[in-house]
Amino acid sequence: MTQLLAAPIEQLSNRPFQAIFSTKTDHSSHYWQALNTSQTVTFEDTVTLSDRRYQFAIEAIPVPPVDNAAAQLIVTFTRRSSEAALRQSEERFRSLFEGVSLIGMQIYDHQRRVIGWNRASEQLYGYTCKEAMGQQLEDLIIPDAMREWVIQAVEAWLQRGIPIPACELTLRHKNGGPVEVFSSHMMLTNLEGEPELYCLDLDISDRKQAESTLQQAQLKMMHGEKMSSLGKMVAGIAHEINNPISFIDGNLDHAKEYMTDLLHLVSLYQTAYPSPRHDIQSVLESLDLDFIQKDFFKLATSMQVGADRIRSIVDSLRNFSRLDETGAKVVDIHDGLNSTLRILHHRLQTIDPAIQVVKNYGNLSPIVCYPGPLNQVFMNVLTNAIDALADARTNSSTGSPQTASPQIEISTSQPGGRQTVISICDNGPGISDTVKAQIFDPFFTTKPVGQGTGMGLAISYQVITQQHQGQLLVESVHGKGTCVEIRLPLASSLATPLQGPV
Repeated sequence: MTQLLAAPIEQLSNRPFQAIFSTKTDHSSHYWQALNTSQTVTFEDTVTLSDRRYQFAIEAIPVPPVDNAAAQLIVTFTRRSSEAALRQSEERFRSLFEGVSLIGMQIYDHQRRVIGWNRASEQLYGYTCKEAMGQQLEDLIIPDAMREWVIQAVEAWLQRGIPIPACELTLRHKNGGPVEVFSSHMMLTNLEGEPELYCLDLDISDRKQAESTLQQAQLKMMHGEKMSSLGKMVAGIAHEINNPISFIDGNLDHAKEYMTDLLHLVSLYQTAYPSPRHDIQSVLESLDLDFIQKDFFKLATSMQVGADRIRSIVDSLRNFSRLDETGAKVVDIHDGLNSTLRILHHRLQTIDPAIQVVKNYGNLSPIVCYPGPLNQVFMNVLTNAIDALADARTNSSTGSPQTASPQIEISTSQPGGRQTVISICDNGPGISDTVKAQIFDPFFTTKPVGQGTGMGLAISYQVITQQHQGQLLVESVHGKGTCVEIRLPLASSLATPLQGPV
């Protein structure tokens, strides 16, 4: 016992059992059980001796009485080995590691290789434990865009003790799809003294989906309010402009008739009175009557052209907003494009040299679409192209040379008669890969505060993909330009019932 407890005999001799062993549990019941049943009773306990704790396996062995002597017990103490304790600890950890069903747990060695992969990780990422073991962290579930960041973050923890903070991450499933997780990390040391990285990943896909749904609902509501306000504004402008323009346009013909009659009368007076009084002759000379006779009709024609131009702009506004229409309609795509270009005419002239618009319109059949929202898409895409070209002229921080001849090219076609393709390309500074990955995210914008909300392309993407079951594609080479391609199905592909042709 002295060797077992690493204590001298003097510390143990002539002392009551309870004085030697300090335990939190009263084992009297075990001893009485052994005496009453005459069977050995085995149990375990942690014993404190001289402020040190020992783990024991204890056996109470009954001894048959001799010569009517009182029954006795032999109590044996077997100190648990450190290996057994370690094995028990490992078994408990393994039970915990495999038993957690909601949190994916992975263990990586100091070279970022998988050495632990629980069942929750199999469900979360699609790889079985057998498939994952030995794989590199950055090759397994890390998207390419995060690869270098993860490697550097792990090395910074290993070399300089800078921990990786708990954060939300978008990792990669075996099938290539995204996995949204909340990830926390620990760096522990194994028995050999080598560091091991423990990752605990909680699936937050449902929460992210709920946030996205809420965000999309907010976006649609804001866009609806915006379009409603725009519609009211356009209706007011069209009404206010139409009244005076109708007055001017309707009276120009009368004015020309009146002037013709007056000039004819003046001509008759000149014939009848070839030598007018001195005061009348002075007025005639100051008026330059001959010039008035020649110039008035040119002036009237210019006024007519101006009135027609204003009326065309009003019609473009009405066509752009399609205030008098609801539902899907059969329309000519070119009308919507031309109306949008007329509204943006001033902006096309705001840089020097002015932006040239090249139209490569194909021979298109009318298509079924939602004209108001579709015109809004044209407006958003063209506005972005104009902004990009303007920035290339005024902002040298883009890192790209100024475009000598800023240009927007619009092409339309119906390849194979199965879809309508509208391509809007500019020769501006282009879009970086980092920005291109976020251009369809709601509220993402590269513009300064007050110059854009970032809703344009997000709304456009919804209009094309959800409302029209089409595609909105963006191709861009940084420093060379951007091309936005809109692909719309023909009438047979649009699910929404038609409301009748325009």
